Amino acid sequence: MIKFNNIMNSSLQPHLIITGMHRSGTSYLSRALNLSGVNLGPISQYYDTEITPITGNAKGHWENVEVNHINEEILKTNDCSWDHIPNTIDKIPSNLSKRINDVFDSFHKSKSVAYGFKDPRFCITLDKWIPFFDNPIIIGIFRNPLKVAESLKIRNNFSYDKSLLLWEMYNTHLIKYLKKHNGFLINFDWEKNKLFKEITLICQKLNLTKINLDYWFSTELKQSDKSF
Repeated sequence: MIKFNNIMNSSLQPHLIITGMHRSGTSYLSRALNLSGVNLGPISQYYDTEITPITGNAKGHWENVEVNHINEEILKTNDCSWDHIPNTIDKIPSNLSKRINDVFDSFHKSKSVAYGFKDPRFCITLDKWIPFFDNPIIIGIFRNPLKVAESLKIRNNFSYDKSLLLWEMYNTHLIKYLKKHNGFLINFDWEKNKLFKEITLICQKLNLTKINLDYWFSTELKQSDKSF
């Protein structure tokens, strides 16, 4: 785990920004933190869960639909998408401020020790969100690029070259954000016990609940987990 100083330098409840390249374990990380007490927003706004999973993630994506839609709108306004990324994101949707504040309001209707916003697209759009956070903490996750490429080939029929380029761009942005803001970085390829240990350390640092993740974890969470 790469960890950064001054993580809990505020009395405000932290807002966790859970992100990383697509197919890199962000859904697993989001649910693990949710089980540890992180509020992911109203359940009616979840993209999907392990109760009603969508093809691609056996135990759900655990991300907020409106957060996802805002990030899609930011990308669309800049004539790009999650898999076609420009060098800069300069344009801002006209209603961005209201929509983001509405998301915060919906989250804060339920009191919690921490709130979580999960979307791989934050690797690209985070600069547009940061001004709205009082106490943002980035929790990033990465994975072997060849495993990501294999997973995207299966799900999206992407070429390996395209997927590897996306992996590089997403993780370059992620490291930039982690150097600039508070945060942690973990490796989805760590063996299970080490992965659990590092997530537990993050939870302790953030004053979250310590739980046993072993009962929830399964190999289904690591699709395309091949050796190369």
